[in-house]
Amino acid sequence: MRDNRKKEETGKNFTENESEQNSLKKGLRDYRRKNPEFAKAFMEYWRKSKEGVSIPVIYKELMELAITIVQRCKPCIFLHTRLCIESGATIEQIMETTQIAVVMGGAPSYQYLGYVMEAIELYGNKEE
Repeated sequence: MRDNRKKEETGKNFTENESEQNSLKKGLRDYRRKNPEFAKAFMEYWRKSKEGVSIPVIYKELMELAITIVQRCKPCIFLHTRLCIESGATIEQIMETTQIAVVMGGAPSYQYLGYVMEAIELYGNKEE
């Protein structure tokens, strides 16, 4: 019975987070429509940070995840956890990244690790 309750709660969290992510995406689309020049410039700036060959993309994504945890940005944590997984990061690499983030960001950052775990469950990982 307890396992079923936990599954129901987890399902609710996924639904809420998916809904929240969809709402965020819609809001950002609306923002881009009203501020196309700024939005385009920002996205070009962000994409430019992905270029370069001396640091592999997987490590860039892990760094971005650590920073979003320290900055306590829930939508960013979901995005960058997904991008870490898509770039081939293992759960072990993601977990080590969360540890570094907490060391640098302290107890408030620790509270946001639940979102990382939800994102891993939501987006899956090749190790499972």
